[in-house]
Amino acid sequence: MSDKFNVALRGRTFTLYREQIEYDAPNYFTELFLGEFSEAKTRHVELSRNDDLFSIIVDYMSGYTVTPLSEAVVPPTMTLETAHTNLLRDAEFYGLQGLVELLQSGAARDRLPVSACVAFGIDRDPIRFADILRGPLMDGIVFDERGVGTLCDGE
Repeated sequence: MSDKFNVALRGRTFTLYREQIEYDAPNYFTELFLGEFSEAKTRHVELSRNDDLFSIIVDYMSGYTVTPLSEAVVPPTMTLETAHTNLLRDAEFYGLQGLVELLQSGAARDRLPVSACVAFGIDRDPIRFADILRGPLMDGIVFDERGVGTLCDGE
């Protein structure tokens, strides 16, 4: 028996493998495809969700870093902020709790395009490592996996 499952969204079919389905388990897919119920005998499901957003979810289920969102992955009918909100809704729908937490924890940062909103030492005094260790940074200063920078507003 194959460990491949098909998910069709708006005419586009994605193939998921057991490892992907189990990545953030339990979730909608583990219950649907691997659960104990008779409905779990299926290997194909059709859903009316956004296929572009599902591409991001497939990347997440493959173990890839999906945040912060890139403008390149945003569906043409959405802004970056709308895509972030809708991706969070889809993560909740699919029961992907790890992705939900990831999107909620970086919500403010991930809704803004990094290229337009992170400036390192351009318009402020330099930030020293000692400043980071000392405690809370000034408003608008962030310290995350990308380093230390400032968040712009309104761009």
